[in-house]
Amino acid sequence: MSRRILVVVAALTLSVAGVLSVACSSGTGTEESGASNDAGDQLTQTAEAGGVTVDATWLTAAALDDLDADLTAYPLDRFVAVQIAFTTHSGDLNKMTMEEAATLQIGREAIRPEAWVSVSDDSHHREGVVIFERRTRSGAAKLMVELQDGQKVSLRWSTMPRI
Repeated sequence: MSRRILVVVAALTLSVAGVLSVACSSGTGTEESGASNDAGDQLTQTAEAGGVTVDATWLTAAALDDLDADLTAYPLDRFVAVQIAFTTHSGDLNKMTMEEAATLQIGREAIRPEAWVSVSDDSHHREGVVIFERRTRSGAAKLMVELQDGQKVSLRWSTMPRI
């Protein structure tokens, strides 16, 4: 009987350890989360640096319906649109000028933003859409954002999501 109890206790311990490792896993740098696109890549990427969490979602035509911003001047066949949400508990996120802080790198080419369309200018929960000229339709993409105090985050998509 005691051997049976040990086997049950061991199985439960392994199960709980597995659940905890999944539930408690977090990290710095780039984390994938969110809905996926046809290429199997995640549309939303998350990164953290200097006490700021950055969630960046590559916008597709389907996502524009749920967006609280007017992007009619930036059609997705000519522009890349990435919705960015910043969260911090210290500092003022409005001190960043997104047209200067963000760069989209596709292959070896670095593209500066055309515009920043603000959704929220809350100093601790800033949100908006950064717009880049679409110069190619394929390849890996990396969005780099320079945060306050020189901290930087990189958010990566292994392939550019479909429009």
